[in-house]
Amino acid sequence: MATSQAATSTIRHLKSSGFLFSVSDIHSVLGLIISSNENEKWNSF
Repeated sequence: MATSQAATSTIRHLKSSGFLFSVSDIHSVLGLIISSNENEKWNSF
């Protein structure tokens, strides 16, 4: 039982860290898209 509990907690930790990474990754991608859109606006002027 102890080993299965450790495996479950490890999987949970990996899932939560992976989720946090994907959220920050999406945030950085959105920032890049927004900054590129801002550059296009300034170039149009």
